[in-house]
Amino acid sequence: MPMDIETGKEIASSSTRMTKDEIYKMLQEIAKDQIDSSVADAIGAGKEAGDKLVRDKGPEAIQAMVMDNSKAVNPNKSRDQMVGGTMHCLLNAKGNKNLAIEYATKSGNPDVLKTIQQTSFTGGGALLSPGFYDEVTEYLRARTVVRSMGATTVPLVNGTMTLPFISTGSSASYTTEGSEVNATTISMGSLNLSGKKILALIPISNDWLRCEGAQMFGGASLVSEDMARAFSVTEDAAFIRGLGAAGSPKGIRYWADSSNVAAQTKAGATVTVEEAGYDLLRCQYFPRAQNVQIFKGGYIFSPRTWLALGSGRDANSNLIWAPEMATGTLLGQQFADTTSVPDNLSGSESELIFCSFDTAVIAEETSLTIDLFDGVAYPNASGTMKSGVSQDESVARVIGKHDFGLRHNGKEASVITGIDWTTLA
Repeated sequence: MPMDIETGKEIASSSTRMTKDEIYKMLQEIAKDQIDSSVADAIGAGKEAGDKLVRDKGPEAIQAMVMDNSKAVNPNKSRDQMVGGTMHCLLNAKGNKNLAIEYATKSGNPDVLKTIQQTSFTGGGALLSPGFYDEVTEYLRARTVVRSMGATTVPLVNGTMTLPFISTGSSASYTTEGSEVNATTISMGSLNLSGKKILALIPISNDWLRCEGAQMFGGASLVSEDMARAFSVTEDAAFIRGLGAAGSPKGIRYWADSSNVAAQTKAGATVTVEEAGYDLLRCQYFPRAQNVQIFKGGYIFSPRTWLALGSGRDANSNLIWAPEMATGTLLGQQFADTTSVPDNLSGSESELIFCSFDTAVIAEETSLTIDLFDGVAYPNASGTMKSGVSQDESVARVIGKHDFGLRHNGKEASVITGIDWTTLA
């Protein structure tokens, strides 16, 4: 059974499996006693929203909603087509601005033409304009977990950014008439971020570049989507679990204060729903115990953990968290699953990561640089050198710079390690 955070004693001694209402009630009581009444209120609100969805849709529909992996229709499709159309014109022109404008004029898309007209060319490639960068950057953000959960983005100035913070605050004390009170001091610290270079090489068939017509939008968008995928997967993994070594950002997992990292609660062979719920709540407890005010809290875990939570049932076979998850929250907080949280740590273990994302900071240069090189040699995915000349290929190179940090130096993040949830008892 779950253990009391402070006393180390069992919260409940009964071995009888609890109902959904009893589990939520237990977690609310823990929240009121040890965390904050607002957490208990959020848990209650989440349960109420989930229960309403069950009444309106039915339990079978709820599980289908949670387990549906299909992607929603991209509301920015026309914008992505514009990005793809712009890229196609730039790549097909190979550094000739007038030719790029000619291709853009043929496309009949004024946004593509406007972007091309604002583009300057250097070094035989295309240094894309801020208008183009903004579109690509927004596309990346929509596909990235940490960005979408509320991290603040700030610009890098000359490759660096310093964010000051108060590391030790002042204190007050009661006194009596005629007594002296000693002065207290404020200690300052700073979060220093510096640009970490992220780079992608994309070989492109020159036969494809020479195509027009339908390729103007549909084909070229494949390149921009592939660029977005490469950048988003790499940066997301770094922002979540990056070690901060070898010129890469340090992620939430390793920013987390050491006192906010604990092993999973597991008394028997299989984790119970009560123990899983308790660990979810512990994730919120650790930052709050360090006086962190959580405004945009969120869980990040692996798809395997998501599956275990989404299919967890109580003593009456009712889904416990699936109804609330279908409304977009888990114990009153946002959540996201991603394969950037692995399931093969120490064999077959994973992690449960929590953060107050309003204090997470992404410092980045406001532009991406894209260059096109015709016929150059490049290393493929396995590191084998390939010839762009013999294969009639051009290579697009995309470069960006960013860094990641937590303004409270990791006190706003927590981690439960050793997670092996597949099904919950």
